[in-house]
Amino acid sequence: VVSTQSTGQLVRLNRSTLDAYMGYFMKNKSSSAQGSNVKLPSISYQSNYNSSTSSITDITSDTIELRDTLNHISPTSPSPSSISRCTPRPPKITDRTIPNLFAPIAQLQRGIEKDTIIKDLTLSPFIHSLFMLFEALPHISSIHTNASKAIKDLRTIRSDRKWCRVPPSFLELIRRYPHTNLVQRIIETHSLASLNDTVQIISKPTILSKLVTENQLYPFYFEHPSSSSSCVSPSKCGFLLRVTPATRQNPDNFNITLATDQKDYSGLGIHLHKEVDENAMHLVVREYDQRPNRRWYNRHISWAGQPRFTRDGRVLWGAISQFRKIKLVVYYNVEKAT
Repeated sequence: VVSTQSTGQLVRLNRSTLDAYMGYFMKNKSSSAQGSNVKLPSISYQSNYNSSTSSITDITSDTIELRDTLNHISPTSPSPSSISRCTPRPPKITDRTIPNLFAPIAQLQRGIEKDTIIKDLTLSPFIHSLFMLFEALPHISSIHTNASKAIKDLRTIRSDRKWCRVPPSFLELIRRYPHTNLVQRIIETHSLASLNDTVQIISKPTILSKLVTENQLYPFYFEHPSSSSSCVSPSKCGFLLRVTPATRQNPDNFNITLATDQKDYSGLGIHLHKEVDENAMHLVVREYDQRPNRRWYNRHISWAGQPRFTRDGRVLWGAISQFRKIKLVVYYNVEKAT
């Protein structure tokens, strides 16, 4: 984010534009500014920080580049005193990323060939669990040509990747799954579906527009198998998911992360054990639909990208509209913890 000192206007730059902007001035910093009536803006730089990779993550939404400013500055005009150093802000939180969010379906599809589909899915860096694989199936039509062969292939993939099984309810609650016969076969296959490998943890209900646009901490009460027996805390075991909200100006800011700063838990009646692992989580949005059956349905959001705003300001996330009643649901893998 760049602030022009002369006008106070905030404009958004991607990293390449910022580098070019700074490089231009630094290259000419020894030049004289005499004879120029152009007042250079001083700039300050702020960027998102990705704590999981310890690297700067550039914001890439629609940008307002300082093209007009650059075009009107002569090569002899920059003054070193008019430029402030661009120092990225350090991370303020130590949150951890939920692995199934914002998965790139287009890249997944491009990396799969019909003749090598099992190998491609087994080695895919974008699929982290059997949950994500089942959510991707509607987007991979070539795997559904034969249900019996698909079951065999899915068992092979799960074995190779050492994934936990999914609970049958995860598949039963996926709305309008396009391959009903395959889903039923998966539910009946014990090596793919079981109640024993995961627990289901559910947040209080809200509506989509509130989830997306408000800074919130959502509590999930959960006794981890490795720590529950020895816990003596008067508060409840569990974890908090932090929602970093989106705005129409900054839709890419949206994120849901595991809060690990103990200060966030103070006074909320919940505490976090170190054994809680974000990589054991799979997050879905459960939507309430009054028509026709008044049921809660899982919306598989792994491949839905980030929420977006329509031109008139309405919030959408995949097929979920802004006033829909929803819950966040975490499927937590307890197979390795027990």
